[in-house]
Amino acid sequence: MKKLVLFTLSIVFSLSLFAQDPSVDFEQANDLYKKGEYTKALQTYQKINEQGYEEAELYFNIGNSYYKESNFTYAILYYEKALRLDPRNKNIQYNLKLANQYIVDKVEPLPTVLVVRVKNAIITFFNSSQWSMISIMLFFFGMVGLALFVIFGNSSGSKKAGFATAFFGILFAILSYFFAEDQYKAETQHLDAIIIQPSVTVKGAPSDTGTELFILHEGIKVHITDSIQGWKEVRIPDGNTGWVENKTMERI
Repeated sequence: MKKLVLFTLSIVFSLSLFAQDPSVDFEQANDLYKKGEYTKALQTYQKINEQGYEEAELYFNIGNSYYKESNFTYAILYYEKALRLDPRNKNIQYNLKLANQYIVDKVEPLPTVLVVRVKNAIITFFNSSQWSMISIMLFFFGMVGLALFVIFGNSSGSKKAGFATAFFGILFAILSYFFAEDQYKAETQHLDAIIIQPSVTVKGAPSDTGTELFILHEGIKVHITDSIQGWKEVRIPDGNTGWVENKTMERI
């Protein structure tokens, strides 16, 4: 009897896993998209997302479906979500650029110092998982170099090579670790958002009676700098800041 119960449970568990496998729904959504049935494809992609799956390809396809329906605001939102997970993907970057052509607000970003631009470009070149793997590999090479330094300490050439390998391996492993940490925070804290309402009045204080500063339109990307119940302080690329209600935006 015990074996029968265990066998039944294993079957139920297997069926549960199979039911949760998104690959079947994903292929179905892809087929619908290819046939031009974008609304149905979008519904299927969203169903997969609601099950807790977060993949760059899924977000990219959701963005494409919104784009085909001329919903450029949500296309931008999901392209940004995809880019957050796969920052080097040229197709995502290109489609995001296309979608951004349809937004009203054309804001010139503040100029940044070259060092900061280079740093940001390096950090965003890989996602957090990739930087973590790089850090582990570099630390391993550093340990190999340290071993060479200890084992071949009597040989001047081997000793220098071992020391150099150990020093630079561990140094860059530490840097990669901090890059991974920065990227992980960017991926999990969701401090960037997209305005989703047609127009939003940015206030000088988190209140309906706050001073009206300027107006933002749907599709623009903002960075969240502070939060009070029901309100978010946001900064736009040109450096201007103000408060908007939570309901006016959706986090990336």
